[in-house]
Amino acid sequence: MFAWAFEYSGKAEYLEEAKRFAFAGVPFIYLWSDREIMLYTTVSKFGATQRRPPFSFATADPRIGILYAYAANTLSRFDQTTDWKRLATGILHATESMQYSDGPFTGCVPESFAIRNQERRLGKLNPASLVSLRLAVEGKLDSFAVLVDDRDRFLSPYPLRFTKAGVIEAFDVPPGRTFQILRNGIQIFDAVGNGTVRID
Repeated sequence: MFAWAFEYSGKAEYLEEAKRFAFAGVPFIYLWSDREIMLYTTVSKFGATQRRPPFSFATADPRIGILYAYAANTLSRFDQTTDWKRLATGILHATESMQYSDGPFTGCVPESFAIRNQERRLGKLNPASLVSLRLAVEGKLDSFAVLVDDRDRFLSPYPLRFTKAGVIEAFDVPPGRTFQILRNGIQIFDAVGNGTVRID
């Protein structure tokens, strides 16, 4: 993702590419609500591939929406000229409305959703990516945290930051929780709870 590339490098061209791709996705989002679960629903294509059946008119693709919303939410941290957060939140809510609400697949996301007759179709997708999107939209860590300086890249299951003294500090860690930090993919450091972490 270009938004991540911008975050890690600070190069403006990556941010411009992220915005370009984000705007290219907007035509594939319903921004009107003629039917239930239509507003912010995403389609994967217009019509059909090479104009051959099966046709995809009025058929939502939740997988595409989750991926796009995650990217738009990431972009919202760096670009406030467009309300990418609102777009991501709308897609999140639309996709949550498509989840199976009962039966053996409760909570799963349908692979396809027919807007006209409100029918869930094809496979039942694990909702983990939807949970990840909700955490990200709410500003919570949904995956590993990465901290980068001029020389090193640190990976952790909890958020990290550099203090003014130049040391690494972990936060939002449950009290007493032990975890490890990986530096540059080769060195492992042990840590406990919130506070500074000794990195030699």
